[in-house]
Order: sequence, then structure tokens, then C-alpha cells
Amino acid sequence: MKYRSGFTLVELMIVSVIMIMITGIVYTFYINVNRIYVKGSNTLLAIQDSQTLLELISKEVRSAAEIIELKPTSLVFQKYYDEPDPNYQDPTSDLNRIKLKTIHFRLVKNDDDFYHFERKEDLGIFHPIHPGFRYKEVRPSIFSGWQLEGNRYVPYDHVRHKPDLIPIIEIRIALQRDEHPFELFKKVLIPALYGKLPLLRLPTSVEEHTGS
Repeated sequence: MKYRSGFTLVELMIVSVIMIMITGIVYTFYINVNRIYVKGSNTLLAIQDSQTLLELISKEVRSAAEIIELKPTSLVFQKYYDEPDPNYQDPTSDLNRIKLKTIHFRLVKNDDDFYHFERKEDLGIFHPIHPGFRYKEVRPSIFSGWQLEGNRYVPYDHVRHKPDLIPIIEIRIALQRDEHPFELFKKVLIPALYGKLPLLRLPTSVEEHTGS
């Protein structure tokens, strides 16, 4: 009597159950890895956006001639600029072309609760800076500074102090997320304003990060 080789129904069911379990484990692993990758990519993108903004703003702040307003979400200052005249190349006359313009930076929250930065010149209109920066978790405390009081530098208080002589501005961008929060900052020494002040040594806490 001959017997045919093969699988019984019970064996097929057991194999099917094992394959379903393996597939479920692999799928779950893939989903978790993909979720981690997406979160990491989003965090990296947010850090890059923040670094770009820090560089754009700090580059202009360094050329400030006078601080007009300094609040946690806004900064207004005057900076020198040159209007070249192609008809004249006299170095002496070039100095007469240097003028002042007012620069405004501000952090704005739109109707969808997303924060973004805006900039304008003089009496113009505000335009977004780096439109890619658009996040809900931004801490609304961006601009701060230090001012000379007596013979030492103290944190600037926009209620108590006048903003005319603030030689050090700090720009800080922090995203307060449940996962992967981060905080970036840059302290900017303003040469034009620092030169007007007495030669006093900066506090250690300020010196360590100035110009970073």
C-alpha cells in the first residue's frame, strides 16, 4: 500500500499562524523604525531652520548703530548701509553715501497657532524670514540683552532700562516639544555700541558665549 507525502490540515494551520506572527513582528518593527526616522528627520529639519534664522538675524544685528526697541519677541535697531553711485569712485565722497535705515524683526503667531519670523525695513511692510520656519512649539522669548549699569553689565529690562546702549544681544530659539526638544542661541557683540561704553570687563557668563 502506497502513502502520499504531504501536510495535514493541522500542520498547515500551525505554519500559517507562525507566518502571521512573524509578519506581524516584522511589520511592527518597520513601523517603529519608520516613526523614529520621521521624528528624527523633523527634529533635524527644525534645528537646521533655527540655525539658519540665527545666522540671518545675528549677521544684521552685528552692524547695528543703535538699538531702538528690545522686547522678548521683537527687535528694532538702526544700521548703516551704503548706496553706491557708479558715476563716482572718489573714496572721500563714498563716505557721504553711508546712511541709516531701521530694521524690524519680530516673532508672530498666526491664526493656526504657528510661529514664524518677520522682517521689515523703515516704514515698509513685514515679510517672512525663511518661510520654512513654521512651528507651534516655539517659546515666545527670543531677544534679550545686557546693558551697562554703574560699573557692571546687567540683563536688560525693557520696562526699567532704555535701549540706547545695549552692546550685547542674545537671540535664542527654543522648541518645547514633548519629544526631542532643543534650544539654540547666539550672543552677538555689537562693535558700534560697545565702542561707546567704558572699557569694562564683561561678566564671565557673558564672555563665555559672546560672539559664538
